[in-house]
Amino acid sequence: MRRWVWLLGVLVLLLGAHAAYWRIVSARLAAGYQDWAAARRTAGWTVNSGTPAIGGWPLAATLTLPEVFIAAPRPTPAAGDLTWSTDHLTLRVALLQPALLEVLSTGLQRLRLGEEPEIPYTADVLRVDIPLDPDGPGTIDLVGNDLRIGLPVAPGAAPEADPVAGLTIGLLKGHADLPPAPQPMGFLLAAEAVGLPPRALPAVTDGLGSRISSVSIEGSLTGPWPGAANLAAQARAWRAGGGALRVGRLALGWGPLGLSLTGRLMLDGELQPAGSGEAHVVGFARTLDALAASHAIGAHVALAGKALLGLIAQPAGAQTDAVDLPLTVQDRMLTIRTVPLLRLPALEWD
Repeated sequence: MRRWVWLLGVLVLLLGAHAAYWRIVSARLAAGYQDWAAARRTAGWTVNSGTPAIGGWPLAATLTLPEVFIAAPRPTPAAGDLTWSTDHLTLRVALLQPALLEVLSTGLQRLRLGEEPEIPYTADVLRVDIPLDPDGPGTIDLVGNDLRIGLPVAPGAAPEADPVAGLTIGLLKGHADLPPAPQPMGFLLAAEAVGLPPRALPAVTDGLGSRISSVSIEGSLTGPWPGAANLAAQARAWRAGGGALRVGRLALGWGPLGLSLTGRLMLDGELQPAGSGEAHVVGFARTLDALAASHAIGAHVALAGKALLGLIAQPAGAQTDAVDLPLTVQDRMLTIRTVPLLRLPALEWD
């Protein structure tokens, strides 16, 4: 009998300790959010929400905020405020992982930059993971499932029957390394099962299909973080500090087309993109035939493109539908080997 009483006492003691630990973590989570919101408001942000609710016991501490609205002030006079709203925002700290903050947003969400049209979107799962260890590596991870993004809605325009009937993404993953300067910032963004909006590029989607199987980009960004008052000054400072964008790999799978690209981009003296890279293209002949059949391009353009790429791809007469293309961007001209291909529009920083 005494043994059972002793075991019951130990169990009650453990449950009490667990409840006390949960209360401590919950209180720190709520205080941390309030401190963050106060600091943002001091910096000129707008941070509003409904009455927060604490929960998550017994596995986690959660802080749920309804009707959240956040507006970040414009970084330069020429830019606009960045506003974001969501039906529900949940901050979660698992009791077994107290150094990791999970930020989950659910319901209809809206994003707007300045006076640009508003972009509504929603997702089954949209989560951002942020480490809370101040001495650890600065990283951010993003996971999204069944993301549905509506077409931009101009202010005053009649809303769509389905506000998120537009772009769809089956799986979205992102990662960013945020080390202290001057170390490069690494990033990765990947999406699978991307469904294009019904009325986007109809001739192209008729040829290649309305679903992109996968698209991803991985690379790093070097150079000083912009601190000047306007975009042109920021660009000049970034260039003077050795700023560069390295694309370790950009990959795309769309119908018959397979594309992978590596390269490095900087800014020239006129603050225009300049750099070099190499693209590996699979299925170029089938892609050009499909685009010609859907009247996205003319039949003569498809024939000339296949002839040119065929000469590059098979110098020894081998039959293949893949080609490696060295690319150069200089003086706003995109060049394949020595052949000028496309005049790029100028970047207007001011």
